[in-house]
Amino acid sequence: MTDTVLVTGVSGFVAKHVTAALLKDGYAVRGTLRYMARAVSIRESVTGLGADTSGLSFCEADLLADAGWGQALDGVRYIQHIASPFPLAQPKDRESIGTGRA
Repeated sequence: MTDTVLVTGVSGFVAKHVTAALLKDGYAVRGTLRYMARAVSIRESVTGLGADTSGLSFCEADLLADAGWGQALDGVRYIQHIASPFPLAQPKDRESIGTGRA
């Protein structure tokens, strides 16, 4: 049985490269996305990095919400937590990151 690795924020530059490396090393990878519509373009990007994406799957989850994380973690052995909120304005404090409050 192949171990599954959860890669959070799979749409990011670094996460795509981590995903490709994991797939090349024989792991199954489940990537988290805020929007499932991005799955096709991410699969194409990872394929372009030389990885066989037959072991790649996706689930919808957002760092700022609880929904989807149970499904994301189901059957996962390892986690590569690469996602992070990206504030458009400098936050007042660390609790404000990702809340939209600058």
